[in-house]
Amino acid sequence: MVENYIKKDIPKDLSKLAKASKACSSASTSSQRTYAFLIDAYESVAYGTYILGYPVRISFGALACAAKACLRVFELRGTLDAFPHDVVTIDVRYPEGHPKHMVIEPSNPPGTKDFSTTNSRDNFKGVCMALMTGEFTLARQIAALAWDPPDAKYVFANSSTCTWNDQRLAYAMREFFAGNTDEALAFLAKVFPGQKRFIYVRYIAGLI
Repeated sequence: MVENYIKKDIPKDLSKLAKASKACSSASTSSQRTYAFLIDAYESVAYGTYILGYPVRISFGALACAAKACLRVFELRGTLDAFPHDVVTIDVRYPEGHPKHMVIEPSNPPGTKDFSTTNSRDNFKGVCMALMTGEFTLARQIAALAWDPPDAKYVFANSSTCTWNDQRLAYAMREFFAGNTDEALAFLAKVFPGQKRFIYVRYIAGLI
């Protein structure tokens, strides 16, 4: 079964992804979510082909495509309207049928821009993928867009979205590529290994 997947399914998957990427590049309405999907898809193909013994150029090629999709996600950050959805609040103090028993409100006011698919952790990952595949210009472009809002609630020590260490590494990369060595070292000095699920060991190992 594995052998058949290597010979047949992987080339088909790569062909489908290539067509999807081309469609995204030519479509003016492609969203962050579309490119975020491509990141995950290409990354899965990259690691899957490597584990299954497919030629490493295929794995690196898929990883480079994931990094390119990552750049597009960050370039589109805050340029498109947020995905519309509602928040439903149930107040048991009021009986069913009462106007205040169930209140449905939009989660974002009209005109709210979408920042939901990006954070420093994803930025650092994208930079590492670009560096592993020799795409140094791409790595610099991604690193330059590393940023989190100052009041971002998703950034904390053991966050599953973005830890303080994730953010500091991303900011250090940004400053390094910008030529600000002192600032980069200052961010690195704040990185500590005591956090649960320490930062992207597989990417760092790949760079080494």
